Amino acid sequence: MGHYAGNNKRNGEKGSAIIESLMTIMVLMLILFGLMQLFHVYLADNVAKFASFRGARSAAVGFADYLVNREAKIQAIPASGPMTAYRTSAEFGSAYSQFYYERTMVPRFMAGEQWLNYEYWGNSNELYHADYRCPSYGLLKGSGDSALNCECCDSCDVPSAVVGCNRFGDRVTVNFEFRNYPFRMPMYHAFTNEDSIDINAKTQLTNHSDSYLR
Repeated sequence: MGHYAGNNKRNGEKGSAIIESLMTIMVLMLILFGLMQLFHVYLADNVAKFASFRGARSAAVGFADYLVNREAKIQAIPASGPMTAYRTSAEFGSAYSQFYYERTMVPRFMAGEQWLNYEYWGNSNELYHADYRCPSYGLLKGSGDSALNCECCDSCDVPSAVVGCNRFGDRVTVNFEFRNYPFRMPMYHAFTNEDSIDINAKTQLTNHSDSYLR
C-alpha cells in the first residue's frame, strides 16, 4: 500500500509540474507577443516620422503636393505591409526579388508611369477594392470571381496611409498618418480591446522654394 501511495504522490507531482510549466509558458508567450507588438508599432511610428520628414523636405524644395504624397508613401514602404498592386508580394520568390522589383518600379511610380499599392496604404479610388480583407484588394472592381461577393467600402475601418501638406508663409508642414494600423500579433486582446491604432507624425520645415521659385 505504501508503494502504491508513493506512486500516486509522484504522479500527482508530475501532473502539477506539467500544469505549472504550461502556465509559465503561457505567461512567457504573452510577454513575448506583447513585446513584439510594441516593437511592431514602434517601428511603424519611426517609419511614419521619417516619411513625414521626407515629405516635408520634398515640399520645402518646391515639389507639388501630389509628389509630396508619393514621396512620403514611398518612404513608408518598410511599415506598409505586403505589396498588393501592380503585383503582389506572393508573386515573388523572396524578399530580395521583391526589393529588386521595387527599386525599378518606385521611380516609375513617382513619375506617374506605374501603379503601386501596399496593404496599409489603403485605396481611396472607388474603382479599386479598398478593404484589405477582400480577396480582390487592390484590383479593379468587377474583376475576378471573388469580386462578386465583395462588399468593399471606402468608409470601412481599414488601414490607410494619409499624407497632408500645408504651406503657410515661409513654412511647410507635412502630416503622415497610418489610420487603423492593425495589431497582428497573437494574444493582443490581452492588452487592448482595439484591433488597430492610429499613428501620426508631423514635420515642419522652412519653405526654401520661395527663395528660388518665383
